Amino acid sequence: MIKVLVVEDSSTQAVQIKHVLKNEGFQVLVAGDGREALELIESFAPDLVLTDLQMPNMDGLELVIEIKKKRRTLPVVLMTDHGNEDIAMQALMNGAASYIPKRRLKEDVAATIRDVMELAQATIEQEDLERCMVECTSKYELENNSQLINQLITQIEQQLCAIEFADWNDILQLNIAVHEALDNAVHHGNLELSSELRESGGMAYHEEANRRRNLEPYRDRRVYVTTHISRERFQVSIRDEGKGFDPSFVENPTSPKNIERVTGRGMLLMRTFMDELSYSKTGNEVTLVKHRADESSGT
Repeated sequence: MIKVLVVEDSSTQAVQIKHVLKNEGFQVLVAGDGREALELIESFAPDLVLTDLQMPNMDGLELVIEIKKKRRTLPVVLMTDHGNEDIAMQALMNGAASYIPKRRLKEDVAATIRDVMELAQATIEQEDLERCMVECTSKYELENNSQLINQLITQIEQQLCAIEFADWNDILQLNIAVHEALDNAVHHGNLELSSELRESGGMAYHEEANRRRNLEPYRDRRVYVTTHISRERFQVSIRDEGKGFDPSFVENPTSPKNIERVTGRGMLLMRTFMDELSYSKTGNEVTLVKHRADESSGT
């Protein structure tokens, strides 16, 4: 039986909601505001929290934020009403799983709760499976699209976190390095945008990038990515279809004088955050390697 904690300051509405949920087969407990809800979460251990938004002491948004700090996997569904759309959007952006307009509560609440619980369980099970991962090699063929880059970075992050490859800050830095490499492959590789244009500032660099994405030969070029993730080592190879460059002419990117420069920033971050970085002779493929901290240090 699914256990639902209802958070509602109106005693009349709380009774009505509890009645609807119990008739649908849920076990229900009611809290009068966010503070009481946090206390009951500890003792009642609900599977899901169904909360109003406008309440005294601690409102629905504050409750969502606190739950996500303390119980990351506990789903929260909002009960929305006319006039609280803004706070509902903030709550969704801060971790709420879904919402139900109060005027549709009787019709939709059971199906919404069951859908959210099914998806939440699937997510937890996926995380359990990813923690069992020992080694994974994946290949991607990306268009010159920043959104695809961000999606790939997110997937890499999830896999690295699941196998506890490093702490959160190290994984963040690793993701930044990979993002810079992918960004270079798209903009300097496939779109052949010059470093000088970027250094000049303004919108000219981005405007030219958007223009070339729709022009031949740039629009048909792809970025080829191969990732290899294990508990000891992360490696990513990124190849573009541009003209390449001679890596031997690149000055030391980790020189402190390069901190203030726009160009070379990507290579500086890659060199700083990764253990190994190498280019192909043609300069249009880069390989980045990061070793697990205890492996590289020999401890």
